[in-house]
Amino acid sequence: MFGHVAWSVLIVPIVVLIAARLVRDRVRPGLAAQVSAGSAVAVAAGSVVAIAAAAAPTVGAGTAALAGGPAAAGDAVDRVSWFSWCCLVLLAASAAGAATAALRYRRALRAAAREAARLPGKGEIVVLPDPAAQAFTLPGRPGRIVVTSGMRAALDQVGYAALVAHEREHLRGRHHRLVFLTRLAAAANPLLAPVVGQVRFLVERAADEVAAEHTGDRRVVAETIAVAALAASSRPPLAMPDQAGALPLAGSRPGVLPRRVEALLASRVSGRYPAAVPVLLAVGSLVWTGEGLIDMYAVLAAGNRER
Repeated sequence: MFGHVAWSVLIVPIVVLIAARLVRDRVRPGLAAQVSAGSAVAVAAGSVVAIAAAAAPTVGAGTAALAGGPAAAGDAVDRVSWFSWCCLVLLAASAAGAATAALRYRRALRAAAREAARLPGKGEIVVLPDPAAQAFTLPGRPGRIVVTSGMRAALDQVGYAALVAHEREHLRGRHHRLVFLTRLAAAANPLLAPVVGQVRFLVERAADEVAAEHTGDRRVVAETIAVAALAASSRPPLAMPDQAGALPLAGSRPGVLPRRVEALLASRVSGRYPAAVPVLLAVGSLVWTGEGLIDMYAVLAAGNRER
């Protein structure tokens, strides 16, 4: 079982990270974000199941201890290896991390919904009177796009249309869910933490591409990103919820904006097939984990027959 755990928990996440990184610039951003998030979830699930299977002897020993008294308890504990105990600790840490991530997402989603309900008007777009240049989405039913008067004044009509198209794509594509899924996967297996930043970048790129299609000019969108970033850096940001735990936008982090602008000024990526690489790796991890469960069941069944 050690080999299955090492493969599922250590090797596959690293290989998937490398594959996802290679796919990032060779596949359409929206597809790359979905593939990266889905692969991370599958790999995390495989690693958790593998750890749970390895921890099963410890749980079984605990059950035997409760059912059989002190003598049986001593015999059961003696049969459990140190590796199984370690896996039980890892399983508890993984479950606690995933539960915490899910709870934070739920709280942030509720906060975003409350904030969206308090905003004036009933339309999708809300312009708030605030000199801080900012724009973001509040997921919900319905979702809202918030633009401050400072951001609106910084953009011309075409730039504002590109901005709205960008934010609308975040709502339509439910990008906050993709980011949450990667955060959940990373909470279960910390080796997958780099996928969170990658997916956040990719959903920004996906929204940039939709804005470019809407305006018909990739250079205009690139200029809008630069102007919006410059305007946003000139004043303190508006205090708002963490956009359902999915965004603050990746574009606010140093080094990301130049990459987004560079991608817009380059030729559009339209590939699909390289996306199969991380998907196949993730599926392979699940199959390998399933094979490990079958092997463990066979070993336990053989042990019971010998008794």
